[in-house]
Amino acid sequence: MISEFSLSHFGPNRKAEGKGLGNINLVMGDNSCGKTFLLKALYTMIRSHEEHGRGDDKRDFGEILSDKLYWTFQAGDIGGIVTKGKGNKLNASLTLKGNSSLVFDFGQETRRKVIPAHNNLTAREANSVFLPPKEVLSLIPVIQKSAFLDRSFGFDATYSDLILALQQPLQQGRSRAAFAQ
Repeated sequence: MISEFSLSHFGPNRKAEGKGLGNINLVMGDNSCGKTFLLKALYTMIRSHEEHGRGDDKRDFGEILSDKLYWTFQAGDIGGIVTKGKGNKLNASLTLKGNSSLVFDFGQETRRKVIPAHNNLTAREANSVFLPPKEVLSLIPVIQKSAFLDRSFGFDATYSDLILALQQPLQQGRSRAAFAQ
């Protein structure tokens, strides 16, 4: 659970921060002001953390974060998600309940690798999903082909992660504990 975050020069968001966050939080704003970009930024950090160290994946956290940023925002270079402007540098920090945290930054010249300045995030058992508009769910076969077979741009990592989550077998019986988690 995210307790606070701070982002600067992250795409259209020159500065965005949240402190004292609860279990449910509301993000409001005009069209095209960066709400979805903000949510995808937070999702990318959390999902990278959840994927790190799972299975036989030998990549370090920086490699996983870099891949997730690349495939979520689909910029030619990761530096392309830094707010345009001379000398701008993307800064991101995330703190989870229990005070484990992640901090990283990079500039517009960054091509493909992000090296976190600080990462003491504690293990998470949960898997986060980013829920796109409902119309997207009818495109599952197209997204699967694009995201998994062709590995081409078009549908970002939030969509492929959602499809993987939807392929998990349903739990039998009462699942209140799983939903609460």
